[in-house]
Amino acid sequence: MRGKRVRLLFDPEKGELNNVWTGDQVEIRVPLGPKHLDLAAANSVLQRVFFTAQDDLALFVAPYWRNCLRQKLVRSDEHPPWECPDKRQVTDFAGKKISWEIPAPDNSLHNGVQMYRLKHRVAYLMEEGMVPPQLLSAPDALFQWIQKRAKLLGMTIILSLTVGADGKPSDTAVVSPVGMGMDDQSAEIVAKWHFQPGKCKDQPCAVHALVVFEITPVH
Repeated sequence: MRGKRVRLLFDPEKGELNNVWTGDQVEIRVPLGPKHLDLAAANSVLQRVFFTAQDDLALFVAPYWRNCLRQKLVRSDEHPPWECPDKRQVTDFAGKKISWEIPAPDNSLHNGVQMYRLKHRVAYLMEEGMVPPQLLSAPDALFQWIQKRAKLLGMTIILSLTVGADGKPSDTAVVSPVGMGMDDQSAEIVAKWHFQPGKCKDQPCAVHALVVFEITPVH
């Protein structure tokens, strides 16, 4: 079986998954034994390879996609990106005091061609008398999916994490995914960031944070 390779991309305006053709060709080969050459047996094998209308896609994806696919979406107004996290794993920042840190943006997504711009910012959840953490080392994600044949609009990925008293991130979770493999790659690189830890009453302490990656095409 041969066809075009398609990836799924989350549309933040509509809260829908769209197909994006990457420009690649894909080939799937399924060897069948002599006992599987009739149509019924072949259909049984194909149902193990492809999804059908009876399959629940949410059972086969990363946990942070399940609420998105089941339409358990949260959006405070018309402008923020869709959020569909597991509330048991992600700290609620709504209506609370935060402190923003905005590092200088990267310009190329490290792909050798300036097709997209990437910048990130970090929101720290603040309490009375707290000094926020500070980024010491925060390389941007190296997105492997970038291809000249795929023209995409702007995207926003939001991650939740905890900056520990030792300045190391933990409990990294995807809050607003976009697909194309970028969510996991963002989480992997953020887990390697280094912070100067925040302080509570002059002592290092753990601080909850959100990381916002903004990806925009170069026109």
